[in-house]
Amino acid sequence: MIQNLLNTIKVSVCRNPVWEKGFAMTPHSHSTLEIVYIRRGVMTIYYGEKELTDEITLSSGQFAVLFPHTAHRYCSETPQCEFLILELLLQNRNCSFSHWLRSETFLSKVPQLLELLHANTLILSFTDSLNVLEQLQEIHRIVGEENFAENPLSRIHYSIALERLLYSVCSCRVYYFNAAGNIHVRKCMLLIRDGYMSDLSVGSLASAVGVSPSYLQRLFKNEFHLSVLDVIQLQRLGNACRLLRMTDAKLTEIAARSGFRSASAFSKAFVKEYGQTPGDYRKLYIERTKDYTDTPKDYFDTLTNNS
Repeated sequence: MIQNLLNTIKVSVCRNPVWEKGFAMTPHSHSTLEIVYIRRGVMTIYYGEKELTDEITLSSGQFAVLFPHTAHRYCSETPQCEFLILELLLQNRNCSFSHWLRSETFLSKVPQLLELLHANTLILSFTDSLNVLEQLQEIHRIVGEENFAENPLSRIHYSIALERLLYSVCSCRVYYFNAAGNIHVRKCMLLIRDGYMSDLSVGSLASAVGVSPSYLQRLFKNEFHLSVLDVIQLQRLGNACRLLRMTDAKLTEIAARSGFRSASAFSKAFVKEYGQTPGDYRKLYIERTKDYTDTPKDYFDTLTNNS
């Protein structure tokens, strides 16, 4: 687990802009690690060590991490491109982000991810499978509170939110990387994605992909450190979170549409995983998002100077 984040990392920029069609950022680089999350629209990132010779395109629900000193610029031709930007700066200027990430306990146990974090890493792209957007929004909300820099409780919540964000960002990449690396796991994940509303079992999934139940369980443990049923549950809960955010459907309907046998089973699983009821989750999401603005903000100089 990441310790003492407030003494390790500074968030130097936290912005939530909406740019109109045809924007093109001036090429630049900086000493921060930058996370850019596309909430709506399509964005192309041109990047390179010196010249912008490479490009990657992101759409809604995808995000990228640009490592420090990577020259880059953002461009979009969609009518509107809405995104979040978070820039992280290591307080120890003598340590690289790649080295710091590789030294953390939760990453050192994931060799597939460590292979990506070498000295020449410039950018990594992701699809959000672990509520990264909500955690970026949580940081945006916390630092927007009045007297944030002087409030000890806000600083604790801020540190926790950063820890969760970094873990989820890395886990998204591992989830994608591993699922693409084993044909049985990949097939099973597609079956879970498409069939989580039905009564899935380890035996039925194993039979469908042509392996034994015990072998399939072993594959999932090796790939995700989770059981097959754990992954099914996360798929169902992820869909429920989406419905809670995007619809006003009743909890009984959300439970049924997410593959739970009853509203009570849904609520029990939700509280166990997220530490709050589905109703509280929905209410908190509404409260967090209703006051968002598109004005670029920078709240952190005072915090850093006082740390």
